[in-house]
Amino acid sequence: MRPLHKKKAFSLLELVLVMGILVVMAGIALPRFGTAHLRYCVELAARRIAADVAYAQSVARKKSIAQEIVFDQGAETYTFPGIDDVDRAGVDYTVLLSGEPYGVDVVSVSFENGNGHIGDQRVRFDMWGRPESGDPNQGEAFAPLVDGSIVIGAGTDTRTVTIAPVTGKVTIQ
Repeated sequence: MRPLHKKKAFSLLELVLVMGILVVMAGIALPRFGTAHLRYCVELAARRIAADVAYAQSVARKKSIAQEIVFDQGAETYTFPGIDDVDRAGVDYTVLLSGEPYGVDVVSVSFENGNGHIGDQRVRFDMWGRPESGDPNQGEAFAPLVDGSIVIGAGTDTRTVTIAPVTGKVTIQ
């Protein structure tokens, strides 16, 4: 006859202990994941804005026309008048920053021109790619940009996208 061997298995107590350890580890990791996700979203949105501003400058140079970018802080969007949206023909190219995949807030927009006007909506590149700001809708003509910044954020994380006067070079801080 064969001897009976005791089968090895986990006891209920061992299983509960392992599950408890996993719950504690998940509780520690989850907040860190959320913070990392917000940081990633803010960085992604800042890079998108920087790329789109550079794109507007290149369109202005390529077509020898003034290309404008209009920010709407309340709606958390920016629009390129005269450039068709890639997904919707006949509609101006618009980016929603509060929606997926970004989920960020536009904290502030500030464009100061050489006339002392500080606007929060419009920046444009002239036919040579030089940045200007102003708001013709409010009687403020476009003039060379002196200082331009867009601040976005989510949670406690923020990034500032700046547009350099004269060159229009975009940097993220």
